[in-house]
Amino acid sequence: MIDIDATLRRASRGVSTWSPEAARASAALIASGPQVRIDWDESAGENWLRIVDETHVVALVSVAFPFALIQKAPGVKRPEGEIVSVVVDGLDDVELECSSETLVEVYGNFDRLRTLNSGGFSANDLWYVTV
Repeated sequence: MIDIDATLRRASRGVSTWSPEAARASAALIASGPQVRIDWDESAGENWLRIVDETHVVALVSVAFPFALIQKAPGVKRPEGEIVSVVVDGLDDVELECSSETLVEVYGNFDRLRTLNSGGFSANDLWYVTV
């Protein structure tokens, strides 16, 4: 398991300098190519950009603060700069853990977040409860 407590706290400290434009710029650095696109429903208030290579999501970039979850895959890389990233084997693989306290501190206290098993969850699980 990858403990993301410290990583999330560090990333959340960058909220004041982060913006949707910074999230888009970081997303563009993670993966590029003719089949890569950024999926984000800004008008719906989504908190994450999804980077899609053909039909597969290969990374998730937070719009709220400088944080990304990135899948190990050819052509996908960690961006440099202020964004804090975690690399996972697969976005659906249960590889992450984080204390409930940190999750509430970073994302707020809402019902859907309580459904996340803080002892083991996937990147997509985190995306789903915080999107």
